Parts: sequence; structure tokens; C-alpha cells
Amino acid sequence: MAASGEIEWEYPIAEETSDAWLLENGDVIFAFKKGVREVKADKSTAWEYHAPRGAETHSCQPLPGGLFLVGESYSNGTSALYEMERGGAIKKTVTI
Repeated sequence: MAASGEIEWEYPIAEETSDAWLLENGDVIFAFKKGVREVKADKSTAWEYHAPRGAETHSCQPLPGGLFLVGESYSNGTSALYEMERGGAIKKTVTI
């Protein structure tokens, strides 16, 4: 949002969104009910991760080294945190 209060850029999302970050490269990463998406300024998708069946994604956060922290919960009552690369490759899992 501009200092004047006018919207400078927006990206409509049909699903529940719970976390969003403006990245150093100007892209936006956000968590939505069924995954994580990185969107470029031109609104094209840089990459997207889809949560497995029975899971909901609740958070994402950029980490040093180009990784992302992603939080999910599962219908069986467990939750997990993932260290994830761009493109969705999971490097580390912490089950909660």
C-alpha cells in the first residue's frame, strides 16, 4: 500500500490465506490452506508447493540461505514444520 493509502499491487486469492512475506527479490510468498506459493511482481507463479491430502498449510517464513519454513497440520492431529527449498523440496522435517 502506498503512503497515500492507495493499493499499489494486489493478488486475489480464492482460498484462506494465513501468512505472507515480501521477499528481497520483490516476489511475495504466502501460505494458503492447501500449500505455499511464490508470486512475481507480474503475478506469475515462481513456484508452488501443494500440501498432501489431509493436511492444511498455516504458515511460511523466509529463512537464510534461500530456504523457507512451512508449517502444516494434519487431520490426524499431528503437525509438522518443514525447511523447504524453492520449488517445494523438503530439506528437514520437525514433527510436532
